[in-house]
Amino acid sequence: MSSSFVTDLLARLARGRYRPSAWTAFFSRAFRRSAELNRERPTRVVSFHAYAVACALPALVLMRHDVRALWWIPWFVLVVAWCHIHLGLVEHGGRPYRRFLVPNALTLLRFLLSPLIVLDPVIAIPLALTDLLDGVLARRLGQTSRFGRFLDPQADVAFMVSLVTALFVRDLIPLPLYVLTLLRWPGTLLLAIPLYIVRGPAELRPGLAPRVLLAVIMALLIALAFLEARWAVTALYVLVPGSVLYVVYRGLSWRKSLPGPS
Repeated sequence: MSSSFVTDLLARLARGRYRPSAWTAFFSRAFRRSAELNRERPTRVVSFHAYAVACALPALVLMRHDVRALWWIPWFVLVVAWCHIHLGLVEHGGRPYRRFLVPNALTLLRFLLSPLIVLDPVIAIPLALTDLLDGVLARRLGQTSRFGRFLDPQADVAFMVSLVTALFVRDLIPLPLYVLTLLRWPGTLLLAIPLYIVRGPAELRPGLAPRVLLAVIMALLIALAFLEARWAVTALYVLVPGSVLYVVYRGLSWRKSLPGPS
C-alpha cells in the first residue's frame, strides 16, 4: 500500500471520529486494497507462502520431540495471515518487487520461530544472526523494502520477549528485570500503534547508539541463557531502563514532529 493511500485511510478514520462504523470502513477498505495488490502480483504471494512453509520446517522437527510445540501452530497461522495482508509493502520507492525477498524471508524466519525459544533457548543463536544478516543482505543485494522496515521491529519484539521469557521460567532473571524488558519491547509497539493511527505513517529509524545498545542487551541475554553469567543481570538492570527512557524520549520527539493526517 502506498503512503498516500494509508494517509488517506487514516484521515477518513479521523473524520469518522474513530467510531465503530469508521473502523469497519477502515478495515474493509484496507483488506480490499490488500487483496487487489496480491492479485496483481501472484508470483510474490506464491513465493511468500513457499518461504513460510520452509521456515516452518524446524518447528515441525521440534514437534516430533516435544509435543508442547504444538501451541506454535496458531502463532504460525496468525503471523502468515498478518504478513499476507501486508505483502503490498514489498516494494521500494513505489517500485513493487515481483517476488518475496530473501532478506524479508530471514526476518520472517525470526518472527515465526522466536516463540520456540521458550522451549529450547538454543534456537536463539541462529535467530539472533538473522537480525544481523537481513539488513546486510538487503543493502548488498539492493533489496531494501517497506515490508522489511515494517516487519523487522515486530520480529525483534517476538525474539526479545521469547528470550527473556525463556530465561524467566528457568529462574535466570528476576521478575523486575522481566517486567522492565516487557515495558521496553512490547511497550514500544503498544505506544507506536496509537501514534501511527493519530499522527500518520512515518519512518521511525533508530540511530547507531540504540542499535548498538540493542545488540549488547541481546548478547547479554544470550550469555545469561548459555553461560548463566549472573553478572549480566547487573548490566541488564542498567541497560534495559536506559533503553526504556530512550524509547520514551523518541516517542515524545516523534509526536511533536510528525504531521497528522489532514
